[in-house]
Amino acid sequence: MPDETGGGTASADTTTDRTDTRAAFKAEIVKYVGGIMEPIRKLKFASADDYKYVLRKVSS
Repeated sequence: MPDETGGGTASADTTTDRTDTRAAFKAEIVKYVGGIMEPIRKLKFASADDYKYVLRKVSS
């Protein structure tokens, strides 16, 4: 029997779209959280690596 999904490309396109949307959303969240944390960056974090680590953990 022939495949009725049109060759199976629809699911691959959906996965790519979902991944792109998720990456864009995550980038927005990182930017937003980074903006909130920027004023306390120099006071609370000893190094840039510490700041990046916390930012990654909070926004993931």
